[in-house]
Amino acid sequence: MQTISIGDFRANLLKYLEIANVGEPISITSNGGLLATISAPIQQRDEAKKAINSADKQNTLIIADISIWEISMLLRKKRLEIDSTPARFINF
Repeated sequence: MQTISIGDFRANLLKYLEIANVGEPISITSNGGLLATISAPIQQRDEAKKAINSADKQNTLIIADISIWEISMLLRKKRLEIDSTPARFINF
């Protein structure tokens, strides 16, 4: 991990962003103290796939055309009637 001053970072912004983007984290200091650390973005798509697969394996994945909030609003406004409690309806 490289450590650079804020002044050096400002002067060479694109250079350091490119270095961080390929995987080398960079610590930025100001007056000798750590100000920030930059690194490559996390591949959220892969993390999201892992979370979805994990939830699916545990039978905790719920996919709906409308949200739970929308269902609660329909119930509150009496535009939706159900034969059980809202919790049972959602958890079927």
